[in-house]
Amino acid sequence: MDSGTRFHDDEIRRILARAAERQEQAERALPAASAGSAAGPEPGLTLAELQEVAQEVGIAPAHVRAAAREVASGTDGPAPRYRLLGIPKDTADHRVVPGRPTDREWERIVQELREEFRVPGVTNSFGDVLEWWSSGVSSVGAVRLRLEPGEQGAHVTLRRSNAQMANLTHALGWTFAGMAGLFGGALALGGLGPKAIVAPLFFGGLSAATVLGGRFLSRWSARRERARFARILDRIDLIVRGGGSP
Repeated sequence: MDSGTRFHDDEIRRILARAAERQEQAERALPAASAGSAAGPEPGLTLAELQEVAQEVGIAPAHVRAAAREVASGTDGPAPRYRLLGIPKDTADHRVVPGRPTDREWERIVQELREEFRVPGVTNSFGDVLEWWSSGVSSVGAVRLRLEPGEQGAHVTLRRSNAQMANLTHALGWTFAGMAGLFGGALALGGLGPKAIVAPLFFGGLSAATVLGGRFLSRWSARRERARFARILDRIDLIVRGGGSP
């Protein structure tokens, strides 16, 4: 193939994925003895080498450094989201930024949050930990930002509790299921006529629809919220790096 052939984004992803797969297969095929017989270069890449490779495909070195910090600290995945029978009780996202923000940068972060969520919110600090809550009255449904120092940088977490919606969905679902069981039991004992079979079927269907509908809506909402959190964290990262508008 001509070395000047140009590939599009989807083709690039497929080529790199296939190349990595072929290399892994080739390494597995090597005998264990030959793999350890010759002392070759140390496996892996340094951060500088990673940045160089990433820059060649259009990825800024700053993003590589941030990603390396997250992987090294074990925080490269989203923050845990606890589920109640499939319904997210918590929506969260996490980022590692380079160092603790200055007082001026923290003020700009708080202003970003106030503009995004259209509430003044409440700030708090204890030690090196900084927090902002969208509501100072109740944590139910409130957005919470927590920024605390770590070895690889400052850990920033955005979180919103969905427990109220999850609990309400399951309370209604179990209530309707109980009604279906009550009518079904009465029907089985002969306390109701044959036509009453409609009642347990109705409440059973209502119970299933409530739980399944709640799961669908809550997951759809959680996906939108995580995407929103990711955009906010991107702006916070930019502010801490000194790239945000004054």
